[in-house]
This record gives sequence, C-alpha cells and structure tokens, in this order.
Amino acid sequence: MYQVLDFTGKEIFLAYVVIISASLVLYPLTNLVIGLLEGVAEKWR
Repeated sequence: MYQVLDFTGKEIFLAYVVIISASLVLYPLTNLVIGLLEGVAEKWR
C-alpha cells in the first residue's frame, strides 16, 4: 500500500515538474509571438 502511495506521489511530482517546465518554456515563447504580432500590426497601420 505504501509503495503505491509513493508511486502516485512521484507521478504527481513529475506531472508538476512537467507543467512548470512547460510553462517556463511556453511563457517567453507566447510573449515573443505576441510581441511579433504587435510589431506586425503596428507596421500595417
């Protein structure tokens, strides 16, 4: 029983690590894309 709980705990921890690392990678990328889109929009005005 304890091993199963430990395993699920590890899986939850891994899921948190994956989500945090993905957000750290995606956040600058989305900011970069938004900045590029705003720059293009300003050029087209």
